[in-house]
Amino acid sequence: MQKKGRYYTFLILLVTMLFAGSFEASASTKTPELNTKKVTLEAGKSTTLKVKHTKGKIKWSSSNKKVAVVNRQGKVTAKKQGKATISARVGKKTLRCKVTVAAKKKAAKIKFATIAELRKAYPRTKKGKDKALSYVQFSLTWSEANAIRNNIYKTIGVSKANLPQYNCWLIANYVCRMLTYTSMNEASFLETTRNGRCKEGDPYCTCNAIYSLYLGEGVCANYAQVMEWLLNGCGVTNVLGCSDGHIWNQVKIDGKWYNIDATWGDAYNFFETNGIVHYMGSGQFLTSDFLHLMDNKLENIHARKCKSERFTKYQYSTVPPTEGRYSLFEVDGITYYSPEDIDAYWLTDKWKTL
Repeated sequence: MQKKGRYYTFLILLVTMLFAGSFEASASTKTPELNTKKVTLEAGKSTTLKVKHTKGKIKWSSSNKKVAVVNRQGKVTAKKQGKATISARVGKKTLRCKVTVAAKKKAAKIKFATIAELRKAYPRTKKGKDKALSYVQFSLTWSEANAIRNNIYKTIGVSKANLPQYNCWLIANYVCRMLTYTSMNEASFLETTRNGRCKEGDPYCTCNAIYSLYLGEGVCANYAQVMEWLLNGCGVTNVLGCSDGHIWNQVKIDGKWYNIDATWGDAYNFFETNGIVHYMGSGQFLTSDFLHLMDNKLENIHARKCKSERFTKYQYSTVPPTEGRYSLFEVDGITYYSPEDIDAYWLTDKWKTL
């Protein structure tokens, strides 16, 4: 029995060795091949070709070096429009890849990259405004619109690395500095009463926002659409809130909705104190519905419900101001004081770290 057992063990080992040898032989008989046989590149771009199933020396060459060249590592660089064949010689076998090179795409021409450039080209006279409106509506490119917005971000410090509330603060202040409230005149073409997010690439939102900034004035619709356009570009989820006769913005931060009303918040549109520039006023920034609607009687409201009081304590003081008049109100059992005179305590960068 022991001899028989040793015989079977030997037989199993022999079969295993035979199978292993056949697998190894099978693997070694795979013929070399390129990772791709056809590739299209734009002039100036490159890609790397690889030969599979070989460890031998590879000699690379190009049939047309004016169109595409290849180095010793198989990196192919497109030179100019045309066609070429890249060859890889492995032993006695030659592998080929057809390369098609397309012309280099021309960078989109940008005529205006800032609002200042648009204003310089079309002075804000009656004739200039008509020309600017025509350009924005019919000739403005997406490259120009994005360049204008990116330059605004660069100027005021907006970045996707910032907290969303800080970007909201920077944008709201910018809008209040750029726009002055006016009656329905040149800005009346907006006629915006819809509710919902303006998707990126919507020409209606983009053109209206840029033309509003060019004018430097407008009504609530202008304020709201400039806000919307700038909020969209930095990734802040937002919608338009509207009612009979008014429109504002709502933003979503950490799953909660808040009101931003740049029109009512632009306090310095209505009075100036010692030449201070326009800023977003306390009381209309990241507010709950209670604070937003407390002193403003709106009817037929179409908007998200904003219940969170998270930012209330950063806009109002729990201690009465030492000077000037103030009003007070209570939220969740806490008494807050709101200065009635213009006060600069909220014109800080505190939103950067909240």
